Order: sequence, then structure tokens, then C-alpha cells
Amino acid sequence: MSMENISIKLELCIIWGVLLIVNLLTTGISASSVCTGAFDVHTDKIIRTGESTAMGAQFVDATELSSREQCLELCCGTTRCDVFVYEEKNPGSCY
Repeated sequence: MSMENISIKLELCIIWGVLLIVNLLTTGISASSVCTGAFDVHTDKIIRTGESTAMGAQFVDATELSSREQCLELCCGTTRCDVFVYEEKNPGSCY
């Protein structure tokens, strides 16, 4: 593949990304709402940390938050976060 073809493909990717962002901004849909809609909520479940880390999972952080929605927003704003656990107590724990 020539450098010219690579350059054209890179330009197309950049243009596609800009169009996606413009579309999100003009339709009133935030990137956060796209993220929050991508999660399946399961209640009364546990994560087996030993097995999860053996399969490549990484623990990111633990913090106290007041709602599951705040925990979800935190995960959406965290790079590479694709699973979160919220322990409902007062205050709640977000992992």
C-alpha cells in the first residue's frame, strides 16, 4: 500500500470522526448518553475477581458515590472501562 493510499484512508477516518461528533452535537445526543445506553444492568450479581483478572480484567478504582447512575457516568468517562459494580448502600461503592 502506498503512502498516498494510507494518507487518503487516514483523512477519511478523520472526516468520519468529525462527522460523527458533529452528528452527536447537532442531534442533542451526548457521547455520555451513547455510552450509558451501551450497558446491560444486572442486579444481585457478583464478579469473581480472581477469575476476571486471570482473563485480563484490570481493577481501575473504588470510590463512594450516591447512585448507580453516577457510577455509570464515572465508568463512561474512564478510558477502557467496560464493566462497573455499584454496591447500593449509603454512600454507595463504585468499582
